[in-house]
Amino acid sequence: MEPKLRTVIWSFGGEPISTATLDGLRRFVEAPFPKALGTLISAPEQEALLARAVAVLDNGRFPIDESGYRYPWPLV
Repeated sequence: MEPKLRTVIWSFGGEPISTATLDGLRRFVEAPFPKALGTLISAPEQEALLARAVAVLDNGRFPIDESGYRYPWPLV
């Protein structure tokens, strides 16, 4: 449920997300939550996932890491 910015997208921060990808995300948000996924994550996690998806749709760009932390922690 914690907000997370995955390292895989840090290098794309601020760049526009393709229309095709946003369309797929929009379909995910508008459809009933997938039952198979619902068995793997709790109701609060489902709500958080949908909220993050809506935020991405509203912005239309990859999030920017404003924390300054660019590496997973703790370091392994």
